[in-house]
Amino acid sequence: MEIDDNQPRVCSFMGASVMDLISYVDRFPEPGETIVGNNFRKGFGGKAANACVMAARLGLECRMLAKVSLLKLNSIDLILI
Repeated sequence: MEIDDNQPRVCSFMGASVMDLISYVDRFPEPGETIVGNNFRKGFGGKAANACVMAARLGLECRMLAKVSLLKLNSIDLILI
């Protein structure tokens, strides 16, 4: 099989794509203790999603196949996906 260097190469990824929910606290809670976080943010991640983003940042053409939850997301979350 010959490789045609004129054809674009596409990286395909299949796997996890998740929304990380991160809460910041001033200290670790003691066992059984509940403390309130002082900041909160959402992040996009997952092994396949992270690899796909990094490959795209390196200049490769990338595609990704992942199952997305049917949980209600707001419009900014959909833009991240």
